[in-house]
Amino acid sequence: MQVNIITTGESISVRNIFISADYHLGHANVIKFDNRPFDSIHEMNKGIIDNHNSVITNEDLFIHVGDLTLERNYQQVQDKYISKLNGKKLIFINGSHDKWMKKSSQRYYQRLELEIDKKDYLVCDHYCMTVWPKSHYGSYSTYGHEHLWSPGQGRSYNVSIALSNYYPVNWTKIKEELADKENINQLKKKDK
Repeated sequence: MQVNIITTGESISVRNIFISADYHLGHANVIKFDNRPFDSIHEMNKGIIDNHNSVITNEDLFIHVGDLTLERNYQQVQDKYISKLNGKKLIFINGSHDKWMKKSSQRYYQRLELEIDKKDYLVCDHYCMTVWPKSHYGSYSTYGHEHLWSPGQGRSYNVSIALSNYYPVNWTKIKEELADKENINQLKKKDK
């Protein structure tokens, strides 16, 4: 799979693309808030990291669209979590709780735009959008933040980890599930 990361100007070849959001590693309250199937922070962190690594190899692109952890110290986040995640390239989008990013040397993004195999355009953001770049041309959007809510509209997909049995979602699955959908502004174009 050839991926042109429009936001950075990079082009990389990967086996697969996986996307997820809302890991909330180290966050005790999210276990209750989402009714997560874990008894402790340690069990949740281990379960999510193990699930991540069971599907993602070092030949894959991983995009996390926000709320990796509430922790604030970049080096601790790097040592405790990021260094343990598989992926040829890991890209992090700033979520509503990612204070650690502001102090990191690692680049992070508010939004990411990609072109996949020169045919699919994907926009990744922490928040759900009604319209997004190139949505009127049938592009796709992934987002998190909503945890267990917000099914999205048209070709938008909520990748919150709580909705995918605590595994990252494969881009191929997202594309297959949204293939028959049209974006709102595509429908308006047809009416004219």
